[in-house]
Amino acid sequence: MELTIWALTMAFLWSSLFCILFFCFRRNTKMIASFGILPALILFGGFLLRAFLPVDFPGFTQVISETDEWYLKIDSFLLRWQTPVLGIAPIYLFLGIWAAGSVFLIVRFLVRYGRSAFQLAQMLEEDEGPLYQIAVEKAAAYHVKRLRIVRYVGLKSPAITGLLRPTILFPDFQYTEKEIACVLDHELTHWRKRHQWIKLLVKLTCYLMWWNPFVYLLDRNLNQSLEIRCDLSVTKDWAIPERKAYLETMIRTLQCACEQKKQNPMSLASDFFTSTRQKLRQRFDLVLEYRENKRRNRVVAAVTTGLFAALLVLSFAFVVQPAYEPAASDIAPNSNAEQITPDNAYIVRDADGKYYIVMNGKKIQEIPEQIVDGFIQGGFEIKS
Repeated sequence: MELTIWALTMAFLWSSLFCILFFCFRRNTKMIASFGILPALILFGGFLLRAFLPVDFPGFTQVISETDEWYLKIDSFLLRWQTPVLGIAPIYLFLGIWAAGSVFLIVRFLVRYGRSAFQLAQMLEEDEGPLYQIAVEKAAAYHVKRLRIVRYVGLKSPAITGLLRPTILFPDFQYTEKEIACVLDHELTHWRKRHQWIKLLVKLTCYLMWWNPFVYLLDRNLNQSLEIRCDLSVTKDWAIPERKAYLETMIRTLQCACEQKKQNPMSLASDFFTSTRQKLRQRFDLVLEYRENKRRNRVVAAVTTGLFAALLVLSFAFVVQPAYEPAASDIAPNSNAEQITPDNAYIVRDADGKYYIVMNGKKIQEIPEQIVDGFIQGGFEIKS
């Protein structure tokens, strides 16, 4: 595997394409209702894989050599031009800024996460009453050990947080036992599907790729995708009356949240309801319309995985980079190769206006008109 500036460029373009496809699919309610959330998650996986494998594979990746002047100018600027003050190529300056920005953002995140975890540890657990009893029963049903239930006065929505030990935060609302069960089903499904870890992975990806504007599309839309996946997992086997009760719990939470002031302060937490009207309506429509079809899901999984694999292979199949002469050190000393120099070769222009390199009286290669000036500056003579 080889890492080059042009391999990085291709990784940026392909991973951005996966981000855009993910964004478009997530916004389409009918497609999610028909195919589930799996294709969106596969696109998300494609982004991660392509973003963190910015390499060429010798023997497989085909190099498309571009001779356009702007390609050569970009290559020369990034790799050969020296910055006046630091005396380094711009690409190394960019890599340094990239690394410094990533370190700063990750350290800031870890400090904030540690602060919120310490704050959470100081809160008193709920250890009696209907909420506690229902939580114990639900934790056993979901095979969750050491579940913590915490009342958080002023919180706008129930939420689950924690990477190793789950803690469910309940606002000071007067839920019925049925509503408590709906909330717990939702939050414990988040935990069972490891959504906190997925959010952590996306956060770290955003911090590592902070200069790429498309990763923020990913972060912005991932929460809604996870909420939809959670809703559909919880309600897929429920009858319409049970689904309506689930949505009524969400509506009640939204009504009570209007009187609260505090957003969820915990990092990586998964809230019960979505704040924007458009996203909330999408969740409502999907809960009421979605019908699980295991056979269809298997077919969709196979087709989308196949398409994803084909697209991923295609992304590694070629790289576009400027055409340039190989370094002398790259030419084997004992090979029969002969170096082209102004002493043994010249350029000729034929009647059609095409340019050729002539060596030992033979035309050996046609050269584009855009790079003829470079040969002239290198000392090559042009003959008619």
